[in-house]
Amino acid sequence: MDRALRILMVSAEMAPWAKAGGMGDVVGALPPALAAEGADVRVVLPLYHAMLPLRDQAPAIPGGTYEETVGDKHYDVTLRAARHPSGVDTVLVDCPGLLDRAIYLDPYHDAPYWDELERWVVLC
Repeated sequence: MDRALRILMVSAEMAPWAKAGGMGDVVGALPPALAAEGADVRVVLPLYHAMLPLRDQAPAIPGGTYEETVGDKHYDVTLRAARHPSGVDTVLVDCPGLLDRAIYLDPYHDAPYWDELERWVVLC
């Protein structure tokens, strides 16, 4: 019996939902192309501020709510199931106060966020 190749991609970007550069284009196009070849593909992506309208359409995954500790800080995380416009199943990592911002740069300071490391630790 043939089994489909199972692929899980974790990315900071996935066009058209979140895109700052070429990675967003690649992660927006590669998963559906792999699925068309028979792979079972899923993508994990932060639920950024610009994507918050998706929260109402993306139910929490059963068992996907937990507290993440990074150093002495605690973050409430909810994993949400969503369908990308390409048809690929996507898990949105919803972490209010940490991931629900712009993608990379603090728009008020035009610099990386002060807690950038914590943002990516929680995503992964």
